[in-house]
Amino acid sequence: MLKKIFALFALVFIFGCTNSCGMSYKQYKVSATVSEEVLEPYLASVSLININQDDRIFCSGTIIKNDKGNSLEVLTAAHCVLQDPEEEQVPLVITTKYDDNKRYMKIKKADADHDLALIVGIDDEKKDGPYVDIAPKPPILASMAWVIGNPGGSEGVITKGVISKIEDVVDETDDGRKVKRNIYRTDCAVSYGNSGGLLANEKGELIGVVVAVKLVANDILISIDGLGVFPIPGLYALSITPGGGLAVGLKDVKAFLK
Repeated sequence: MLKKIFALFALVFIFGCTNSCGMSYKQYKVSATVSEEVLEPYLASVSLININQDDRIFCSGTIIKNDKGNSLEVLTAAHCVLQDPEEEQVPLVITTKYDDNKRYMKIKKADADHDLALIVGIDDEKKDGPYVDIAPKPPILASMAWVIGNPGGSEGVITKGVISKIEDVVDETDDGRKVKRNIYRTDCAVSYGNSGGLLANEKGELIGVVVAVKLVANDILISIDGLGVFPIPGLYALSITPGGGLAVGLKDVKAFLK
């Protein structure tokens, strides 16, 4: 009898979380047993897919709370959604993990300088689904972190590590402008397809957006983005090992979402 009561309680918690974990009463599809602290971020993760290439997953994103409208809003990386106007335009489509549905999206705003984009559902349909809260304060060095995304096109992969560096860097754009960026480094395992995905703190709150991965090739540290390897001469002859990742930090995320 006690076993039955416990099993019922576990099902109610996983599939019917109420305000204690920010989710509605809707029953969500969970394909695996997920740790409590990352259950909602896991369900709020999305996959950006190319419907012209057999629904290939190429980037990640995270559903955030929309207080100003009825659209499903997803935070991702700008380089995942900004397309070259001279190339064939591909519809912007995501799959949502909590109900396994495809949704057509459009860009609400994008900042190429800081590599952030906010995309919204075209149908403007009110969605009562899971979302991730934006952390009220930035992480500290060596604090625990989670990355949730789709490395190598493998959907819904969770890796754990720490914030290994926090820095403000000034880069020069192609047109000569100086841009200050808030960047976090993490030793969480990150690979292709993680771009645009969630960097979360120990509470499952969003603290950053993954935008790059560090690879070690024959002991040479190489920075590449999440869409593919830049054509560096001789690179494909090297032994490549995925490393940690870089994320746009909370300061830039909050400024972008204002």
